[in-house]
Amino acid sequence: MILNTAHQQIDHILGIFRKNQSVLSPDDLLKLVNESEIVVEPSVLNGIIEKLQRDIHIFKVGYAYAFQITFEGNLFIGYDKQRILEDDRIIKISQTETHLKSYKTRLLWATWSAGIFAGLLLLWQIFVYLYPHQSDWWYFWFQNTTK
Repeated sequence: MILNTAHQQIDHILGIFRKNQSVLSPDDLLKLVNESEIVVEPSVLNGIIEKLQRDIHIFKVGYAYAFQITFEGNLFIGYDKQRILEDDRIIKISQTETHLKSYKTRLLWATWSAGIFAGLLLLWQIFVYLYPHQSDWWYFWFQNTTK
């Protein structure tokens, strides 16, 4: 069986390290890969080992060319799943930014509307104070008699 992406190949090799939990040389690892009917070229296998070592999922044991999985490597969910989670996170961030722009526009319109309404109400009150209607005279009479 041929794995399509590099992420799947790395996850498969990391899975082999997880299953064995022992020190593996590249030859032992190549035997285990061939037993699992997965096609991985030796040059690709060396690149995968270097990548796992750089990401601190496996470490070199002693001076020999042998590797063992780390605690962090056991906890790691896998490169393929991590890529899927990262893609989902990017989609959610872009959706949040879209919603934020929409809310920002609505809030701007609501603020301007409230400001305009408050200004019109102030002008109306000034007009009523300066030019009272006959029905409002009791208000002015009451205001003048209580002083």
